[in-house]
Amino acid sequence: MIKSHRAVRILIFISLMCFFAVCEATNSSNSIHHGYVLSATEQTVIISLLKGDASVFVEGGDSMMGKELLKTTAKKISSAYDENQVAADQKYFKKKVFLTGNIQSINSGVANKPYVTLVGIDQFISPQLRFLAGNLQKISMLRKGQKVSVVCWAGGAVVGVPMFTHCQFSDDYANLSIVQASADLFKFLQGAKPVSNELEMLAIAGITLAGNLPDASACRGEKVKFDNEKCNGDVMALIKNHRLTIKNEMHSVSEKLKLLGVRVSSPKVGKANVKVE
Repeated sequence: MIKSHRAVRILIFISLMCFFAVCEATNSSNSIHHGYVLSATEQTVIISLLKGDASVFVEGGDSMMGKELLKTTAKKISSAYDENQVAADQKYFKKKVFLTGNIQSINSGVANKPYVTLVGIDQFISPQLRFLAGNLQKISMLRKGQKVSVVCWAGGAVVGVPMFTHCQFSDDYANLSIVQASADLFKFLQGAKPVSNELEMLAIAGITLAGNLPDASACRGEKVKFDNEKCNGDVMALIKNHRLTIKNEMHSVSEKLKLLGVRVSSPKVGKANVKVE
């Protein structure tokens, strides 16, 4: 499992670095520049903020990447379907959910397609999880009683059993969300409409924080490691000790971006909360 997580982190790092490298190469080839190109330090800080958000998300906290998901637990789902299946379907059916619970069983299933059940209010109403392809190795390493968090689509109930499909482990979902957010952020900085206010705030906060880091910060330099804990520490210290300054300067950064053709929409950007864990 450790090797698998390390491989995923390396893959995410390579994807992000290649993406930013292509972006920089594309912009440097244009004689007339439109939009804003992130510096290496700004890229590093933004990745740090995204990773902080991902950590909060995996733990079930309030996060940017989890704001569109319905958060619940296996026992709450089980209780809801036991009490009233129609009402439960109205609340959960065809919704994307962040689901946590303890494993009741790990099963091979029809045609050796595995599924996992979580502990409900009793063994007959145990939420059943069916995963996306590519999760076999992770599923094989699960153990009964282990606590897990997943992102799934709710599929209603079959013979009273709550069903969930297209499941992903929360850490995998978070890693893919980091890559998607990075791509959306680049498009925003090149003039596209932001996909969310949170993404807009992330870009502005990242640029502002990078501009206020000390020269000796571990976030600076061309060879900053993706998992550089010292860089993360520098960012958190800056937010903790200079929060008011950062909030005030975010307004100036937003105005600068507007002049470059970036579609900044938030009128109160200077009052936005800056979070990193």
